[in-house]
Amino acid sequence: MSTTTTIRLIHLQRRAAHTLAKAITYTQNGDPEQVLKLKQFSLAPPKPNELALKFRLATLNPADINTIQGRYPWKPEIRKDLVNDEQFYVAGNEGLAEVISLGAEIDSQDWKIGDWVLMGKPQLGTWQSHANLSTQDVVKLPRSRNLTETQAATMSVNMSTAYRMIRDYLPRPACPDTWIIQNGANSSVGQYVLQLCKAWGLGCIGLIRDRPNVEELKAYLTRLGSQDRTTILTYDELADRPKPPQADAISLGLNCVSGNAETAKMMKWMAKGSRLITYGGMSMKPLVVPTSLLIFQDLKLEGFMLTTWRMKASRNEYRNMLEELVGLIDQGHLAEHDHATIVDVDSDHGEHVRPPVQYRNQLLHKIKM
Repeated sequence: MSTTTTIRLIHLQRRAAHTLAKAITYTQNGDPEQVLKLKQFSLAPPKPNELALKFRLATLNPADINTIQGRYPWKPEIRKDLVNDEQFYVAGNEGLAEVISLGAEIDSQDWKIGDWVLMGKPQLGTWQSHANLSTQDVVKLPRSRNLTETQAATMSVNMSTAYRMIRDYLPRPACPDTWIIQNGANSSVGQYVLQLCKAWGLGCIGLIRDRPNVEELKAYLTRLGSQDRTTILTYDELADRPKPPQADAISLGLNCVSGNAETAKMMKWMAKGSRLITYGGMSMKPLVVPTSLLIFQDLKLEGFMLTTWRMKASRNEYRNMLEELVGLIDQGHLAEHDHATIVDVDSDHGEHVRPPVQYRNQLLHKIKM
């Protein structure tokens, strides 16, 4: 066999070992409708210390859109297409992947084909069909018969945000009479807060905007929480009501809306010395706080971002939280939310991907080859 033929065979073998993958990508920040593309690219075989992963499901959260727009301080690492010599970012921060093969140096006692994993670091890019990542980049989920694909895929952002805010900011040990008040109660985080309050014996007042089907929504949210310790109100109803007896026990407020009237009304119901945790600003308006609440009620204001917590937490802390969440799911305390799944199959039909612009239900991506 000639040297030229040998070189050609080696080249063909190397190309054959590559995996064709698809991903929702962008090369610059901007309007998602303008900059996102569904791209096919060549993925090299996993290195000896890497896992080959197939993504089963990824979430689409408002923070993902903000990241694409360039409004977040973190961005994904740059990727390179081995065939076309192009650089790009893969969108997505949260998702569920399955191990499909192991690198030569991976311990087969610790890792198995078929293991489910979540991302162990922020912004690794989850809106793709396949990826190769080291074991330090992922966290293996405990095996569970009750854990659904959707629950696993949505565990590391909204579910974890609800868990951390209650665990980290509520005075402990929380007495049985402790209450939480939150706006955006129908958001994904808000629904998990209601369920965790029920699991942990806490009362919860949830605030929502008025709408045509408001009574139906109230009934749904009340069922998520404890029947006798859950109150769902519109902002107008909150303004018209006097402080309830349990107001003195409201030691934690969770704010994802900000703005003036919506949050100020909520803060007036909170107990003296309580804490208001702001983790979002869906109204796109600044948070306005009455001076009297700071001076006379000793209200304490803090911000929370799960990415910051994850960057400070150890792998064991993160793993322990996920294990407890899986345990709560196994016990029936955390139900799967209503969701819509967007399946991106073929990049030949429209290169630009139009992202949904409403987030009433959890939105999920599934990218198929």
